[in-house]
Amino acid sequence: MPSYNIRGTYLFQGKDNPFSGTFSVGSDGKITGHIKDSASRCPRHDITGQVKSLDDAVVLEFLKSPTGQFVGSLAPIEYQMKKPKTGEDLSGEYEGAWRAAQPEHCGRIGLGYDPKIGEVVIWIPEKELENKTRITLTSR
Repeated sequence: MPSYNIRGTYLFQGKDNPFSGTFSVGSDGKITGHIKDSASRCPRHDITGQVKSLDDAVVLEFLKSPTGQFVGSLAPIEYQMKKPKTGEDLSGEYEGAWRAAQPEHCGRIGLGYDPKIGEVVIWIPEKELENKTRITLTSR
């Protein structure tokens, strides 16, 4: 089962945030591993996903899920990245996007005003969040 080191950045609120980790790819193309993300309240995330081989590109799709006490309080994140196909080796530089796996759970709390009762706390759902990400894979 080939293993890879992963280093990259993801754009969030106008800032590039670094992350790193490792994952393995099974003979069926399944990805399993973990990511360390120092910009997150949860510093370690599990990743699971799939490698897809197209005619001209390799696509990595994986879900980054919080671990430990953060399960249920932080939204899982979907990543989809690709690079031009250069043989069978997955190593190289990928570009793509990330987004919340459950966008309906992403939003912020704000204050509103109701003339009958005054100020109220309201939930403001975010539009579909999608941001750029880049990674480099190297064989372990």
